[in-house]
Amino acid sequence: MKKRDVNNSLKILFSYIMTIVLFVTFIPIVMSVAKSNLLPFLKGYSFLAFVIVALMVYSDSWKIGSIEKKPGNEIKAYPLKGLLLGIMAFSPFILIGLLYPILNFEAEALNRVKHVAFNTMLAPFYFLIKAGNESAIAYILSFFIIPGITMFGYFLGYKGYELSRLFKKSSPVNSAKKQ
Repeated sequence: MKKRDVNNSLKILFSYIMTIVLFVTFIPIVMSVAKSNLLPFLKGYSFLAFVIVALMVYSDSWKIGSIEKKPGNEIKAYPLKGLLLGIMAFSPFILIGLLYPILNFEAEALNRVKHVAFNTMLAPFYFLIKAGNESAIAYILSFFIIPGITMFGYFLGYKGYELSRLFKKSSPVNSAKKQ
């Protein structure tokens, strides 16, 4: 494990944490707009947070993969390194997820606070968790999303593929320029 890998994982972790901070910052606005119909608004807001964090993490990991793959670079790059970086980045949340079922309080109010804090920690995936009826499987799946996005972004950067180019149609003008 190199210092560079730790720093790259911290970039991804920072992107995720910033998304949670933004989520929590603007949640009062969502709550005031939603009033008595909070759950649908919360799911939509969570999905928006998911899109933001997915774009940020993908972008970060794509840049890391493309830089590490450059010829003459002494960094050991391999296609699945993004998965390792994603797991490292998300490891504090994975650890909390492992400890969550073990930590129980006698006071029901504290257990409720624990539950809300846990869901806030996973705010960008709340729409998925609710779609899975807050089952253990839905929570477990949510822990694989950031490492999965990191793996995908790093792999595409490593291979030199740009996601935006994969979806663009080639116009006759662009085709003529390539030839």
